[in-house]
Amino acid sequence: MQATADRVETNRYAKCIEVSKRIRWDIDRDVIRGRKFDFSRKFLPEGLSLVNQLEFLTERERRLLSQVQGRTYANMFGLAERFIGAKILEVSRDHWLGDQTALEALVRFTDEELKHQELFRRIETMIGVGMPATWAFDELKRLSKLDTISEEGSDPEGPNRGMGLKKFVEAENDKNIAQAKTDITNYKQEAEDNSEQFRKDMDKFQEDSEAAMRGQGEKPDKPEPPKLGDAPQPKDAVKQPPDLSSYVYLLHPWGGRLLDALILLGMFFGLLGATRFALRSQDIG
Repeated sequence: MQATADRVETNRYAKCIEVSKRIRWDIDRDVIRGRKFDFSRKFLPEGLSLVNQLEFLTERERRLLSQVQGRTYANMFGLAERFIGAKILEVSRDHWLGDQTALEALVRFTDEELKHQELFRRIETMIGVGMPATWAFDELKRLSKLDTISEEGSDPEGPNRGMGLKKFVEAENDKNIAQAKTDITNYKQEAEDNSEQFRKDMDKFQEDSEAAMRGQGEKPDKPEPPKLGDAPQPKDAVKQPPDLSSYVYLLHPWGGRLLDALILLGMFFGLLGATRFALRSQDIG
C-alpha cells in the first residue's frame, strides 16, 4: 500500500513537471506586452471594489479609490507570494536526497512563485508612475535608502548624483560620446601635424641633399615617416542594470515622514467617518 501511494504521489509530481515544461510564460511577452495602465479607467471590477456603494464619492473619486485598491492588491499579493516561495523551499527539504521528481516539481513551483513576485513588483511600479504623490509610499521608499530611476527625489550625494538612474545613464553616455569625439579630433589633428612636420622635414632633406651634391655640406639623414599611434577607443555604452529591484521609481519632493503620516491619517479618518455616516444614513432610512 505504501509503495502504491508513493508511486501515485510521484506521478502527480511528474505531471506537474510535464505541465511546467509545456506551459512556460513570460512577464513581458505574455502579460504586460508593452502595455501601460490607463488611469482614465478603474483597476478593479466593481463587484470586488464595491466603490459604487460609496454614494458620497464622485465618479472621479471612485475611479481613484479603485486604482488605490488595485495597487494595494498588487502589494498584498506580492507579499503573499514571498511567503509561498519560502514555504515551498522549506517543504522541498524533505526531498533533497530523496524523490528527485518531487524536488524538481517543487523547485519549478518556486520558480513560478518568484515570477509572480516580479510580476506584482512590476505592476506596482507601473501603477506608481501615475498615482498621486501621497500614494507613492514615499516614506517607506525613503527609509529603504534606495536611489530612484527618475530624477524626482534622487539623492545628490548618491551614485546617480541627483539625476536618477535614467538621466545618469544618459549623461554618462553623452559624456563618453563627447570624450570620444574629442579623442578622435585630437588624434586626427596629431596625425595632420605629424604629416605636415614630415613634409617640412622632407623639403629640408631635399634642400640639404642638393647642397651636399654641390659640395656645400654633408649628406643629411633621411627623416623617418611619422608613425600613427593607436587609434582612440571609445568607452562601452553605460546601460541600465537589467534588475531594477534595488531602485524605486521616484520620491516626491513634497513627501516627508511627518507630512505623509498626517495626510494618510487624515484620509483614513475621513474615509472612516464618511463610511460611518453613510451606514448610519442607511440605518435611519
